[in-house]
Amino acid sequence: MQLDIESARQLVEKGSRLVANTGLRSLELRSGYAKCMMPLEGNENHLATMNASALFTLAEVTGGALCVASFDMTRYFAIVVEMNIQFVKPADSAVTLEVSLDQGRISSLQEEALQNGKVRFELVGELKSATGVVVSRSRGLYQIRKSREAAAA
Repeated sequence: MQLDIESARQLVEKGSRLVANTGLRSLELRSGYAKCMMPLEGNENHLATMNASALFTLAEVTGGALCVASFDMTRYFAIVVEMNIQFVKPADSAVTLEVSLDQGRISSLQEEALQNGKVRFELVGELKSATGVVVSRSRGLYQIRKSREAAAA
């Protein structure tokens, strides 16, 4: 059973105190797609641009949001295994990130996780300012694992 979208949104935005404190918002969630936004306000550094940790958090959480919206969380859980971020330009506004997986890939990942207990996949994205300027690039390696309940069935 997949979470309904509002429950998934609440989990993404409020499931971690760290994330909730940043003000990160899930702008759009559906199976195979996630778009999240990190506000500048409250996440500024000493140069009045977005702190690197806020950009990293946006990259990591957006991938997690895609997982929550796409995979049956009663049968699988997702973890981030590796995250790389390239800081391209200072971000002086809110920043958004979109990531996606097609439905065929989601199905094959679930099947492989069911058979092997886990499967890794990569999500690559561009973090963009409010004007569409690329401020960072991310590459995340995620893993879907079969839940203990699904393994016992």
